[in-house]
Amino acid sequence: MDLNGRDIALNRTDEGIFASDNRCSHGNARLSDGFLENGEIECPLHQGRFCIKTGNAMCSPLTEG
Repeated sequence: MDLNGRDIALNRTDEGIFASDNRCSHGNARLSDGFLENGEIECPLHQGRFCIKTGNAMCSPLTEG
């Protein structure tokens, strides 16, 4: 979704709906094309994962959320 010119990903879980930047900080891939499991969105490019609640990078090759 576009919000004021910024590409935003929306992820729905049993806990609610979470919004984040739709671009991976490592490879510039669209996170909305990734896989959502256990509250983490996986980048489709290099399989790094972000926590959808906090935006924190959860594993390599990601270093920042």
